[in-house]
Amino acid sequence: MSTATTGSGTWTRKFAPATLRAALWTMISLRRARRLLKAEGLRARIPPPPRLPIGATRGVFAVLRRTDPTCLERATVLQTWLAAHDHPVDIVVGVRSDGGKIAAHAWIDGRQGRDNTGFNEIVRIHPSALGRSTRTPTGR
Repeated sequence: MSTATTGSGTWTRKFAPATLRAALWTMISLRRARRLLKAEGLRARIPPPPRLPIGATRGVFAVLRRTDPTCLERATVLQTWLAAHDHPVDIVVGVRSDGGKIAAHAWIDGRQGRDNTGFNEIVRIHPSALGRSTRTPTGR
């Protein structure tokens, strides 16, 4: 497997098969998440990714940067990817009031984002609540 070591760990190379498979899974999963979140709300479940090394996360983020998912679609895809790599994280949904306007936002717990400050948590969704299993992928 083609890998590169960075300061933050080992990533698969940009065009490595694992990175490309992760990107393809992300594109398909974003479409599914969009459709299922409309139909099922917070109970939406998307299939786990194929068995790929955690370093293939580079492909997941590449697709998320280049597409325009909602915060909930993005959080759903990331939660599924991370749970499949034995890193279960919660999706947090919060609200805040901005001058009489109510805004809602969803994010992955533990990922410090610049846009989740000031939101009051109203719902927390653990992967096990949705049947998102954790498994150790091959090729670590």
